Amino acid sequence: MTCISLIKQSHTLLTLKTVHASILRTHLHLNLFLCTNLVAHYASLGSTSHAYTLFSAFSSSSSSSDVFLWNVMIRGFVDNGLYHKAIALYSKMWELGTQPDHFTFPFVLKACGYVCDDRLGVKLHGDVIQCGCASDLFVGNSLIGLYGKFGQVETARKVFDKMPDRNVVSWSSMIGAYSQSGCFNHGWFLFAMMLNESIRPNRAAILNVMACVSRENQADEVCGVVAANGLDLDRSVQNAAMQILGAL
Repeated sequence: MTCISLIKQSHTLLTLKTVHASILRTHLHLNLFLCTNLVAHYASLGSTSHAYTLFSAFSSSSSSSDVFLWNVMIRGFVDNGLYHKAIALYSKMWELGTQPDHFTFPFVLKACGYVCDDRLGVKLHGDVIQCGCASDLFVGNSLIGLYGKFGQVETARKVFDKMPDRNVVSWSSMIGAYSQSGCFNHGWFLFAMMLNESIRPNRAAILNVMACVSRENQADEVCGVVAANGLDLDRSVQNAAMQILGAL
């Protein structure tokens, strides 16, 4: 069994520490790929302290420029709700000369949204452009979600309109940005555009557009879309449908 397999099959912190100790004895801990997997798995088990200790040992070496290792550690902080630490590590990444890539930004933008720092959001958007990641689908979706959370729907829409490619998350996020800001007519119109472009709505898109419903004919149309896309048995969708029907 390979070391990677042993790491991935470690379902407790104790087991992972035992595997890590074995790797240390064989000097395989000097392998960047193994280190990255250890960092990721420590973080997935909630031990960001062990993950960061291991990360620090590598980031202070010649491997400090490996963006994937930085991304794994930043994601570990975000997944464990340590948003300020994720942002601080992102800043350190720049200071030490490692340029973020399109995998870095969705995690950092998520952290920014949770700490509710709109000025940082503008700076991160500038970094996205500087690093040539503005056309990336997942980065674009993250920016829409961030600006929507801040109530900056016009900026979110500019990001949406400039995206060379969009998926259902793009549409859902933009509809959600409108509904969160009370721009219900815009949200409903965008949902209609989405259907016209034959984009199949997901659960999030349906829940977001339900907040934009203000007339019975709109409710009937949404319910028809729900049934056509097999979402009528979803409990959250059912609850939202009952709420809007009760309010009309």
